[in-house]
This record gives sequence, structure tokens and C-alpha cells, in this order.
Amino acid sequence: MDFVSPGKRSGEFRFKYSNNELALGYIPIPVATIVNGTGPTVLMIGGVHGDEFEGPVALLNFFHHIIPSQVHGRIIILPALNFPAVNVASRVSPWDDGNLNRAFPGDADGSPTEMIANLVETAIMPVCETVLDLHSGGKAAWFAPCSMAMQYDDAIISEKNLELAVVFGTELVWLMGDLNDNRSVNHGALRNNLPMISVELGGGGQITPEVLRVGEVGIRNFLQYLGVLDGEPQRRSHPPNYLRIKTSSQSIYASHRGLFEPNFTPGKNVTAGNVAGYIHHFEDISNPPTEIRFPVDGVAMARCHRGLVERGELLGMIGMEVDPPSKQ
Repeated sequence: MDFVSPGKRSGEFRFKYSNNELALGYIPIPVATIVNGTGPTVLMIGGVHGDEFEGPVALLNFFHHIIPSQVHGRIIILPALNFPAVNVASRVSPWDDGNLNRAFPGDADGSPTEMIANLVETAIMPVCETVLDLHSGGKAAWFAPCSMAMQYDDAIISEKNLELAVVFGTELVWLMGDLNDNRSVNHGALRNNLPMISVELGGGGQITPEVLRVGEVGIRNFLQYLGVLDGEPQRRSHPPNYLRIKTSSQSIYASHRGLFEPNFTPGKNVTAGNVAGYIHHFEDISNPPTEIRFPVDGVAMARCHRGLVERGELLGMIGMEVDPPSKQ
């Protein structure tokens, strides 16, 4: 795979692995590059979780339609980074049950998931200037489209993250902080001193044209803002809504097993104390449904997409509205 010469090409990384199913073979990870002229190197990732399909499709559409002469620099695309998981539409890898977004910085001699994480953090990120990581709620949840800007002690990177999140163009911007896991792609970028944003794009184990369009426009906005792609980003007519998850109490969990009847829509305002939904006891129908109420005022960011839920399953996530960091 040539990562330097001008042009558009695709190939794969190969991870040697041996188990009962793959005794003497390798695990492929698809990769694509577009190289032209001078400019920064940008890494764009999809498929960190294998049941999140919007990012991979948006990145594949971009790769197939882009004309290399429109590019100034180098774009590296990993559309199905956790290929073993994408291949079976699973959040985690079927090879080691690993969650790739909880595996960084990884281990070059570790499990398949650890090897993939290590490649990205130690071999790819060091040659990049910026990272974009596309997610969704997967089979379990549906997220209102939102870009996520990590806010660190490093004010310079935090400010760049915020700029990239705003220019991506979603209605909601999630200002992420201490609750983010340090084994994530975000923290791999931080350890490489790279500005980066993640994006949530719908979910539910499906792809909708409306959400896919948000992702495809956002990718172009992101690259145009960085000067890697010709053209100007599409500007919003009004500022985004800034949200924070300050405590774990802003997440609503199922108190018991049952059938979940939701009563809210992601992206809409909610009020503390109002009914968020009901969990129905189908095993003992003499019990009335359990009312689930919103713990705080805010904006519903995500909602469970399963009908049958287990105790401890996420039912909803509420973001508290805040001023942008520059105004705080």
C-alpha cells in the first residue's frame, strides 16, 4: 500500500492471527488514501463498533466520489476499523470480545482488538494532524446527530476540538470531559497531541438518508475547514446547542427486565420529573408498568432502541445545556 504517491488507492492492513477458525491466516483491515499536493494529513475512521453503519457508508461514499485533484494533502480512511466486528454487525469483536473504543493504546503483541488499537495510536496517528471518528448508537440506541469535542487541560487542543465540532455542522455539540474513557480513540489522539472530534449519527442498526446526509455534509465541512478539500464549509444559520454530561445521573437505566415503551424523542428538550417512558412486566402481567422519569432538565441526546431491555440497560441520556467554553 503506497501512502505517499499522488492518487486514490485502497488496500488492507493484515494482522497475523491464529485460532481454530483462522489457523494460519490474517485479519484484514481495509484502508484507503487520497494524496495530492501539499497539506496536512487527516485520518478519518468509521466502524470502531461493528454495528454502527452510518460512518462506514459516509466514508465509503466520500472515497468513491472524491476527485483527487480536489484534495490538498493526504486523507487516510479506515472505514471499517474493527473489521471483524463490522463483518458480523457486532458492537465488539467476535475474535476476542474486545470493545475497540476501550482498547487504546493497545498492544502490538496482544489480542486482535489490542493490535488494531496499537496500529492506529502508534503508527498512523503520529503522521497525522487531525482525526475524525464517526459513531452512532448501534443496534442498542439512537443518537440525535451531535459532534463531540473533548475538553482537556490543554486549552489549545480543546479550542481546536471545539472549532472542528462546530464546523462539522450538527445541531448539537457535546462538550465531553472527565467521564470519557481514557482507552478511547479520543485519548489516543490526545496522547499524540492531535485535535480530534467524534460524531454520533443516529443508530438503531440501520441507515437513514437524513442522518447519512448529515454525516456526508459534515465530512466535507471538516475537510474544507482544514484546507484539505476545495470549497468552503456550509455555515449554520444559528449557533449549535452546547451540551454536557456532568454526572452519571444524567443517564437513565432500566431498573428491571421488561418491555420498554419510550415517551421522548432524541434532540428534543425534556423536563425533570416528566415521564420518560415505561417498563412493562410481561412475565408477571399483574404488575403495572414501572414509570421512568427524567432526572434533570435538558436535551435528550440518546434513547434506547431495544424493545426488550435488561436491568442496567441505558434507556436515555440527557445533556445539560451550557454556554460555549469561550463564554464561561
